[in-house]
Amino acid sequence: MSKLGLPPDDGAAREVSADSPAVPVRAPAVGELAYDSRRDRAGTVMEVKARYASLRPPGGGREWTVPPGELHEVRRGDELRAAVAELNRLSRWGL
Repeated sequence: MSKLGLPPDDGAAREVSADSPAVPVRAPAVGELAYDSRRDRAGTVMEVKARYASLRPPGGGREWTVPPGELHEVRRGDELRAAVAELNRLSRWGL
């Protein structure tokens, strides 16, 4: 089980029918790292509401909001992608 309460993704395609039991999804907790699949970036969860979660880049910066359904557990590749994106952002500012 992942941190967000989802079964691990093994890459296999699955058929979903109307009578399939719903998988309960746990909202990420404040302070956890989550991945926003809509924006393709990771962030630290700052606030969770019914319709959105607020995330902030791991190194600090401007928060953004995302629907909870767009969040998933941060995988190793997501962590690396987020770190490279943050380094690229800092390099543009000469930091």
